[in-house]
Amino acid sequence: MTYEETVAYLAGLEVSAGWDLKLERMRAALARRGHPEARWPALHVAGTNGKGSTAAMLDAVLTAAGYRSGLYTSPHLVDFTERIRVGGRTIPRAAVVLLVAELRADLEAAGIALTHFEFATLIAFEWFARLGRRSRRSPRSRSITRPGSGTTWPRSRRRRPAS
Repeated sequence: MTYEETVAYLAGLEVSAGWDLKLERMRAALARRGHPEARWPALHVAGTNGKGSTAAMLDAVLTAAGYRSGLYTSPHLVDFTERIRVGGRTIPRAAVVLLVAELRADLEAAGIALTHFEFATLIAFEWFARLGRRSRRSPRSRSITRPGSGTTWPRSRRRRPAS
């Protein structure tokens, strides 16, 4: 599958699945994948306005402080790869193609159908986890996630708030 076909597949998930704000599918996908979201420390930026700007500023601050940071935002402006960045570099198109193929085969085998945003979030979590493994879980690595559409516990949030 080419990069363009991969992005078209992802875009088609929104058409086929529509908007469904339940979390069961995402929880099942994360469990199936061995919880990639739990393999690195993260900052989760949420709120009504300014999430993208705040996430970008946090990314710049962490980078200036010597941290290797990953940034996941949505939506993208021009290209899907803009959503997932590590060290200021976007995820390579080839990595998107490989991750989508791997995740699609695994999730379809398990009967787990994700929305576009859920699938994109899973790609980011997998990419951050893989790069974190390569850097031997450096204590100076962090990721910043910004949720998409609001829910009380959005798909990009990794941990429940304390009671």
